Amino acid sequence: PASQKTVKMSKTWESLNEVYHQHGNSVHDVIKFYSTYGYDYEKDCQNSDHVAYRAPQMLVEELVNFLPKDKDIKFMDIGAGTGLNAIELAKFGYTNIDALDPSDMILPAKKRNLYRTYFDEIVTTEPLKTIPANSYDCVITAGTFLPSHLDHTHIRTLVRLIKPGGFFALYIRNEFVVHDKVYKQVIPELLQMEREDLVKHLSWKTMPNGIKNKDARLFIVQKVKSESGSSNNNHQ
Repeated sequence: PASQKTVKMSKTWESLNEVYHQHGNSVHDVIKFYSTYGYDYEKDCQNSDHVAYRAPQMLVEELVNFLPKDKDIKFMDIGAGTGLNAIELAKFGYTNIDALDPSDMILPAKKRNLYRTYFDEIVTTEPLKTIPANSYDCVITAGTFLPSHLDHTHIRTLVRLIKPGGFFALYIRNEFVVHDKVYKQVIPELLQMEREDLVKHLSWKTMPNGIKNKDARLFIVQKVKSESGSSNNNHQ
């Protein structure tokens, strides 16, 4: 109806698709972009007229089906942004969460004390310098597997952070997995890691409306062993 008010998006959101849909932007340009966006991001994500971003809610609600009952298990949120994943995890009693985000988009999360420790390292295909391997019970990431962001070549870097028996949870737009030549490699990479007995898949789902009118893919795997050696599952 004409009387209904449509909430406008921020000017930053209007340029966001340029970052999301293009390969070849430099890491530092992406970081600079997000550093200007933090305080408008959540408002834009919650805008039901345009976005209705449900990734954190969808991913966490599926993930908790596999997590141990111990509420003190340790999480790492990759590309944590303003802390939407932490907010959803806290609804289920999980608050022992660290954050990695090299941009100032993390500032609202710091202001609200959503995480225990904050890391600003850039994720590459090499082991992280500031975080030891096998440090976390669960690594979670949503809204980071996008052009000029992270891709299939970074999955092993993230899984290295997880203790054997721990969990890796990834949200990605279905359109990228299906149509983008880079993100088509996410599933083959996870399958290859499964063949190497590094992970086993627990939940791979296509979910409707992860973002308004766009389906999402959720991937949840359990780490079986480290690449350098095997270990027993310590969550059973």
